[in-house]
Amino acid sequence: MIYYNLVDEKTIILVSEIINKYYQKDSLSYKYYVGHVNAVTQKAFEIAIQKPDIAIDFKLLYMMSMLHDIGICKTHAPDIGCNGDLPYLSHANEGKKILENEGFASIASICEKHVGVGISRQEIIEKNLPLEAKDMFPETIEEKIVCVADKFFSKKQGKLQEEKPLEKVRKKMLNLGTDKLERFDALARELL
Repeated sequence: MIYYNLVDEKTIILVSEIINKYYQKDSLSYKYYVGHVNAVTQKAFEIAIQKPDIAIDFKLLYMMSMLHDIGICKTHAPDIGCNGDLPYLSHANEGKKILENEGFASIASICEKHVGVGISRQEIIEKNLPLEAKDMFPETIEEKIVCVADKFFSKKQGKLQEEKPLEKVRKKMLNLGTDKLERFDALARELL
């Protein structure tokens, strides 16, 4: 993993402790969670190291990449071992709450901002989404990188480490709406 040379051991251990607090090591949810976030983190660092002219905080990038989906443990997604009672999209708000409660308020917003390519307050209201009604768009370079990297990986059995081709990611964004594709393309031009 390329990030091991760029992130201090204390941060890696701290993130691991948080994950282990919410996901039991021998559980299905742990397998899916850790498989997914490791793939996203690897991709995020691949993107970041290609941008030597941009100031990137690798510690923040690591923490955000590894913890962006921490809230899925509170959702009802039995196919990935999550047996909560909330709709899957709620992992955005729940993850933010978890990180704030764990003392990581400075990175907690990544849980909301990585969903899709950001969600507007208007869209949340119009579609009656199970999210707090506010704009949730990636703003910092670290948030943008995690948001983009996340789109290349799914939580499907046998596909956790399989990176989707760019055109497949773009097709999925288009299925969500032309505005989502335009937003993704703008981020891709900036980062890829």
